[in-house]
Amino acid sequence: MHLDEHSDTPFYRQLEAQLREGIESGTYPTGSRLPSIRGLAADLGCARNTVEQAYHLLVQEGYVASRPGSGYVVQNVAYLQPDASAPSCAVLLGGSRRKARYDFTYGNLEPGTFPATA
Repeated sequence: MHLDEHSDTPFYRQLEAQLREGIESGTYPTGSRLPSIRGLAADLGCARNTVEQAYHLLVQEGYVASRPGSGYVVQNVAYLQPDASAPSCAVLLGGSRRKARYDFTYGNLEPGTFPATA
């Protein structure tokens, strides 16, 4: 792993992206343990908080689980990957790109368009 000091992306985001990519590609298989926070921080020459933040993001996204006393363990992420055989939204909508009945886009709600009485 490598952290680019000249990138605008914070170190913890760079590390999180590299670990996520490693998990998705199988470099870190399901059930394997990630390197310890202290060990990885020492290897990368960064603060422990940086590694801890990256691991915390991976926990939030469901890629790893924190096991007290055991560190961080890679979870089965097959359900997180888009399935090519799964029906797309276009198929669910009858193959057409129909317009939604109500537009709930943030900032686009016009008075009178939401059926508040219903």
